[in-house]
Amino acid sequence: MRHVFFTLAITSLVLTSCDVNDEDLLTDAGNDLPEMAFAQEETFENLNTPYNVDGRLNIKPKGTNTKNPPGSGWNLVWSDNFNRNSVGSDWNTDYKYRGWKGGYELSWNQNSSDVDCNGSAMVIRIREVNNQLLTSGRADTKGLSSWKYCYIEARMHMPEPHGFQGAFWMMPNAGNGMVGGNIQDNNTASDGAEIDIVEANKSNNKYTTNIHRDGYGNKTESNSAVVGAPGLHSNWWSVFGLNWDSSKYEFYYNGTLKRTVSSSSWISDVNQYAILSAGIFPDGNWAGSLDLNEMPAFVYADWIKVWK
Repeated sequence: MRHVFFTLAITSLVLTSCDVNDEDLLTDAGNDLPEMAFAQEETFENLNTPYNVDGRLNIKPKGTNTKNPPGSGWNLVWSDNFNRNSVGSDWNTDYKYRGWKGGYELSWNQNSSDVDCNGSAMVIRIREVNNQLLTSGRADTKGLSSWKYCYIEARMHMPEPHGFQGAFWMMPNAGNGMVGGNIQDNNTASDGAEIDIVEANKSNNKYTTNIHRDGYGNKTESNSAVVGAPGLHSNWWSVFGLNWDSSKYEFYYNGTLKRTVSSSSWISDVNQYAILSAGIFPDGNWAGSLDLNEMPAFVYADWIKVWK
């Protein structure tokens, strides 16, 4: 069995994706902009024994490719390098029941070992509990840290998509536009949105960026696009970033701009918290055909940083 590693991954609550054709909403400009100077990434094939028997990464060289956001005038306001042996007080790892899909019962954080830190990275586990129950890990900063307009970035390695994925995303606090009792069908994300910086779906060397607004019921709307990501599964680490201000979102992969959303109706104007997660999708439509022989699998987060 081949294990792979992932750093800031986060799974979206919405499990469907669609391509965006409106050129006002999508600009894949990655080939037109200079790439930020990142250090050479180590490849999976060059590693020796990168995990031990319980799946906790024990060989992981720290990279040197931390860079400031695009432009100038930024100040680092929050970060976590996970250089400890427990999740700590900056993250929530609450149990969440996810229901039945494809003949399996799903949950986040069935027990405390599904999210851990190993001295140098956050470890998010994907596993089979029994022949019907599957679980994966999730950590978030809800009620602890949140930001409005910022550049947020995470360095991660994604698991190969054998029916599961890693994700890095943001959500507004309860009572805003996605959750709680005050969801309005107002065709705007100004009161909060689910912002999926990366959802590593079944595509090779591609991933999905997504914005969801107006909750998860019959009022919900989505703005989705798949972007190219060379080396997504073969490189040791990849860096995923979001530049968010009052007029746009810019989605970055390894320092290269991949997508721009500039329609004002899709921009959140409220504080949002960060989520790192792994998700399981037994139906095979989103994250590849489910292969239980590839479990346990792991998402790894090397670091997450926020600039304003």
